Amino acid sequence: TNTFDLTFIRSSSNRIWIGLLGTAGGKGYVYEWDGVSSQVTRSYRLQAQGALACVIKDDIPWIIDTNGRLLAWNGATFVEKGRLPLVRDQFLVNATATSNNRFIHPNGISIIDGQINLLVNNVNDDNGATINENLPSGIWEYDESVGLYHNNL
Repeated sequence: TNTFDLTFIRSSSNRIWIGLLGTAGGKGYVYEWDGVSSQVTRSYRLQAQGALACVIKDDIPWIIDTNGRLLAWNGATFVEKGRLPLVRDQFLVNATATSNNRFIHPNGISIIDGQINLLVNNVNDDNGATINENLPSGIWEYDESVGLYHNNL
């Protein structure tokens, strides 16, 4: 059986969004709940092991998953809006750990000046704690007209 860790709970105007990380492999989920029903209203299976952080922007949940993809809910499912430049088949540090010591903390995503910002740790989850040259640590910002980029202020 698959077990899950709760990674976030965020509320929009009429829904509550719950992120889950599969701790034994498999796929993660985001649950949608109307706040009234005795069970979650809908579940969205991700193409990653889980959702690590979430922010609500203009009443829409935006999440970052274990594969470094920034996803937004389009009214029916979560669609990719941007992606961290990861090396194929390589995970960032503790992407699937059961602690909050992951490449992004559950509170590591925020809206600043109307843009989505992520605070990312670029260490790879390997024996040498290597880093990707094209993925600097720090603040990554999503701009609809530019995409996801490192904001080196």
